[in-house]
Amino acid sequence: MRDIVRRTDLASGTFYNYFKDKDEIFAAVVAEMTVELLRRHREGRAKARTAEEFFRNHISVYMNFVAEDPEILAFGRQNVTPIRMLMEKPELQGMARQLHDDVGAAIAHGILPDVDIQLLVAALAGVVFEISVVMVSRDPVNPAEAVEFATRLMMGGLGNLPRRHPSS
Repeated sequence: MRDIVRRTDLASGTFYNYFKDKDEIFAAVVAEMTVELLRRHREGRAKARTAEEFFRNHISVYMNFVAEDPEILAFGRQNVTPIRMLMEKPELQGMARQLHDDVGAAIAHGILPDVDIQLLVAALAGVVFEISVVMVSRDPVNPAEAVEFATRLMMGGLGNLPRRHPSS
């Protein structure tokens, strides 16, 4: 905590008025990154006219966001387990809801096939996150390679997903 406080212009007492521990700081950092990712995702997925564009735009936003900023890259490399554990927390639920809504809209517009939205969102989120974990562990970091792999994986398996039942 002292190292973090030293990097700010705040006195220790003032800093502790904002954050009681490292977990709160971590959650605040993730929440800030989430706001930017939400903005970028909304713009990228909304432009898609095909399933491949939808997946490529979604995956590219995340991979490039992680890879383009050295601090975010270092944060990702050092915090894989804590980030994975945050997936169910409110800080990341906005991203999950937006992805769910965007997938639903893409299905409604015929861009994606009419499959189980929750399962597709879970698969996409898992594929993207886990491939990003591998991507950030490599030197050099290659977001284009990660985007291509994840997109091809999602596209190759998409035709094999069961269609939703009308009552779903």
